[in-house]
Amino acid sequence: MVDRCPRCGLDFNREPGWVLGAMTINTAFMFIVAIPTMLGGFIVTYPDVASGWIALTTVAAAGAAALIGYPFSKTVWIAIDLMMVPDALDADRAGAPQGSEGAGPMRSSSRST
Repeated sequence: MVDRCPRCGLDFNREPGWVLGAMTINTAFMFIVAIPTMLGGFIVTYPDVASGWIALTTVAAAGAAALIGYPFSKTVWIAIDLMMVPDALDADRAGAPQGSEGAGPMRSSSRST
């Protein structure tokens, strides 16, 4: 992933420890994929449960979900973070490289605090 948004200049690496929220969302997504995979495996092979194959399939599905879902979890977490701290976008734009400030549809109005 890039460090800053190419349209608005938002810094994706917010502060130390910020990535834990994205990891939490990614872990939840991984469990949402793993649990139905495991339960489906048990249901399909019920009388003679193939626990080895179910475990391997579940680990593979969860690993794929974690790798595929990580960029999306960072995007979701940055959106949640901006909803909680909306003025952070203006602060990040102040440190953005030239040419990216005010670009794109995410232009924010100045707010008085």
